[in-house]
Amino acid sequence: DGTIYPTSDTVHLPPAHFSCYDSFTKLYTDRGFIPFSEVTLDDKCLSLDPLTEDLTWQPIIRLFKKEVSELAKVRSKTVSMAVSLDHPFIGQKRTDRGRFKEYVFKKYPSLLDIPNFSDFRLFASSKWKGYDFETIKLGSKFVKLTTYLKFMAWFLSDGSTTVKGDYIDTKISQETHKQFFFDELEELEPSLRKEGLGFSDQILGKFLVKFGKCTEKFIPNEIKGFSKEQINFFLEAYLLGDGCSTKLNDFDGYISKEVRSFYTTSKRLCDDLCELIIKGGGSCSVAITQPTNVIKYDGTEVNGNHQLYRIAWNRSQYRRLSDCEITVEEGNFTVYDVELAEKHTLLTMRDGKIIWGSNCRSTTTPVFKSWSDMSKLEGV
Repeated sequence: DGTIYPTSDTVHLPPAHFSCYDSFTKLYTDRGFIPFSEVTLDDKCLSLDPLTEDLTWQPIIRLFKKEVSELAKVRSKTVSMAVSLDHPFIGQKRTDRGRFKEYVFKKYPSLLDIPNFSDFRLFASSKWKGYDFETIKLGSKFVKLTTYLKFMAWFLSDGSTTVKGDYIDTKISQETHKQFFFDELEELEPSLRKEGLGFSDQILGKFLVKFGKCTEKFIPNEIKGFSKEQINFFLEAYLLGDGCSTKLNDFDGYISKEVRSFYTTSKRLCDDLCELIIKGGGSCSVAITQPTNVIKYDGTEVNGNHQLYRIAWNRSQYRRLSDCEITVEEGNFTVYDVELAEKHTLLTMRDGKIIWGSNCRSTTTPVFKSWSDMSKLEGV
């Protein structure tokens, strides 16, 4: 008879809304940054708790895909987002007008619902807690954690293992800081070599073989679980290997901020470094250089074989929405999203810019025309 009977129960039926990302956006999972189109229900996502800003790994409970005719694009030097017009935005809203600015996490139904862009900023970091250790086993020895972190940072940036029959040769190729590395790694009893340091511990060698060649290297999960302070200690050590710390030229009496960058040919190591930077309280972005041929001094041409990833380690945790150019583009677009079991925030990357975003929610409150329709649902 047309009578509508509402119910307060939420039912996982047709999605209440699709708030999706475009096909060029990548999602951070336990497999690293991967395109949304390649995400599966077997993946887990790193998710931010808006209340504590701590991080947890969350399972994916649903995948979404649809076609839209409009995309909202948000761009600046530090932000690149392309989402459906109904995509909710999560970030920090200013709550006072005093000298000491205060912000709280706020989620808006869409970009158009944000009342004042100047009072809203996107978040790109975390307040990771982790855990502390004082000693840890490395090879056949228990060493101070600082020794472990320095060794792993320098091995992953400049080290290698070579299997020679029953013997594993471990070395760190480093000339500029060779003596400093030697002194700092005294606990591991290294030997000085022309090209760097050598290590004869065979148990250590067997442990390091799994890290593979330069394009296969990765950061062990133990380091990812350490506290913010110990993670930053590792990152500072890595700078002495495949990293650099520079300042831009001064101008008009102003001293520019320090620019810190890491380099690697391993996509997995690149993603791992991004995770560590965010857990360390910083933010990051990634730039990729395609392989090129290099002409040596003797005229020999050397072919480049691998992409080079540059990871910028930034101190700023926020991205101001007021700095962004916002446009709406029309066309035919395929967009994607996932739903997490809890927290409902996603770490996304587009054009190398990394930012926290929100996920799609598929719970809806249904309205039924009759009690008989309502009774067909299990549990109602």
